[in-house]
Amino acid sequence: MQQPFVSEVTIETIEGLTYQERAPEPSFWCIQVRFAIQIENETNGMQKYEDRLLVIRALSEEEAKQKL
Repeated sequence: MQQPFVSEVTIETIEGLTYQERAPEPSFWCIQVRFAIQIENETNGMQKYEDRLLVIRALSEEEAKQKL
């Protein structure tokens, strides 16, 4: 036999309290970047590079890109 239950409760106001906005919290952003690699004692030829995915914690995608 199933028992009834409450799935969620929403409180809109509490008498005597005012609403305070929370400071935005940073989230995780995955940014694809390309790094040039300099191999020891190699001075000529094609430049070597590698693509990487970096996970950065920031408030926005733009801020995450600036942190690179």
